[in-house]
Amino acid sequence: MRPEIANLFRIYSAVSGKTIKQLEDEFAESTIKEFKESLAGVLIAKYGSLSYHLAYNFNRICPIGQRIEEFLHDREAIHQTLREGGQKAREIASENLKTIKKLMGMSTFD
Repeated sequence: MRPEIANLFRIYSAVSGKTIKQLEDEFAESTIKEFKESLAGVLIAKYGSLSYHLAYNFNRICPIGQRIEEFLHDREAIHQTLREGGQKAREIASENLKTIKKLMGMSTFD
């Protein structure tokens, strides 16, 4: 058995409670596609609501989730952050250009 398929059998076994031997017997005549579709069905049946719970509790799970939630409801904050970031980028770029011009021997009138 190829390693990637063996890994899927371990996952299937862990989720379904069946032994790997039982799964090998059950899927002996199946294609890999059929096996993967069955595995997907088992995963969805067992963990289908997991994505809902993760989405619902996102800001508690991940602190940046709170920040994302704030930005989603405050478009002005997004625009302000973009303006501030743009200004910082321009300042850095200006200094970099001065350094590059100096290194290349180009005269500047700044």
